[in-house]
This record gives sequence, structure tokens and C-alpha cells, in this order.
Amino acid sequence: MCPDLRGLLISSSGFTDQAIRDLSSIQPQRLVLCHLQEIVLLLEQGRDLKDLLRAKVRTAETEQRPIVRGA
Repeated sequence: MCPDLRGLLISSSGFTDQAIRDLSSIQPQRLVLCHLQEIVLLLEQGRDLKDLLRAKVRTAETEQRPIVRGA
């Protein structure tokens, strides 16, 4: 009902294979999974968080994969 609605789920302990499979089945892919460690490392390196999130959203939408490490 909300075509522009998206979500970002951040976990400090990771995601189970089942959670990834379940989220992969949602069409169109509007949820992105991210490990907290990825964000922390990115910020420690002084890199732009927006670039990481854009890459993850693009991957989720085009490849129908909610999680990609180091996108």
C-alpha cells in the first residue's frame, strides 16, 4: 500500500539464514539488512554512509537480495 516504503534492519549479532531467506521472498525487495560492524568500520575510516546505503538499496532492488556484505 506504500510503494515508496523501505526499511533498514541493523544487527550487531548478524542475521540467521532463515531470516535472510524470508526477507528475500518479499517482492518487491524493499528491506535492506546491514551488520552494525559494517557501519562502524565505515565511519571509522571516514567514508560516506550514504554511499554504502545506496549500494545496498540498489543491490536489494536489482538482485532481490536483502543482504550483501561490503556493498
